[in-house]
Amino acid sequence: MNRIDDISDEALLKEVGRRIAYLRISAKMKQGELAAKAGLSRYALSRLENGAGGIRLDSFLSVLRCLNVLNRLSIVLPEPSPTPLQVAELEKHAMKMPKRVRTVRARTVRTWGDEQSAK
Repeated sequence: MNRIDDISDEALLKEVGRRIAYLRISAKMKQGELAAKAGLSRYALSRLENGAGGIRLDSFLSVLRCLNVLNRLSIVLPEPSPTPLQVAELEKHAMKMPKRVRTVRARTVRTWGDEQSAK
């Protein structure tokens, strides 16, 4: 069994392309249909599925979205959690922030003609 770190980039591109093609076929979509839905040419999608590379990241994400698998990226790129040191810094900063107290000032209500009656 190969570790993914030991596989060449070329082999990884071919494997990603194979998996994209599998997902498309499983979704009963033709290349032209998925390409149009993702905003790509059929040629660009074909290159992706063949592992040729050179596809833009936004195009790749669009293909994943159209195949309803974009949410799986959270497995590969999980939401970073703060380190204990970062949590301590945030708590220290929160403790230093003084609470703001708003005061209500009395306002003088003036009506039309007040200037004339003051003379």
